[in-house]
Amino acid sequence: MSENVNIDFMNSRQGAVSNSVQEPGPTNLEFATMLDQVFDLIFNSSKQVLGNIMSIGIKYGENSKNPDNMLVVFPTDVFGFQAWNGTQKKRWRYERRSKTITKNGQPIQKRDQQSFVLFVQQGIDALNDQKVTFSKNITAQELKNLK
Repeated sequence: MSENVNIDFMNSRQGAVSNSVQEPGPTNLEFATMLDQVFDLIFNSSKQVLGNIMSIGIKYGENSKNPDNMLVVFPTDVFGFQAWNGTQKKRWRYERRSKTITKNGQPIQKRDQQSFVLFVQQGIDALNDQKVTFSKNITAQELKNLK
């Protein structure tokens, strides 16, 4: 992918305390729109390079030989697997149609969106630094089998 992705604007607008009292964080719709733009860029860029794909998996982490994080981007959903080699595993899902985020199967509150953004940002940073491995055409069934 030739275009760098930057979602720092999501982090700066998402902060709980701002220097300006007049600038609240983004609404749920604005937040979802930002996520959709990022994931559309990832999926469509991958599709341009790889051809007709159903999904793109992006593996990244501290240990490049055994990455412990993965984002799997489908046209309608995004799945995230965080700290998969550790004991505090997190399984994220962003349902693009309903604009909802779940962590370990439970809906998250707006105040917890920042954790998801940071996880995605780490993936984007690794992507921009070319410290990722890719998998294409991962199926939803394969994801269900991950424990």
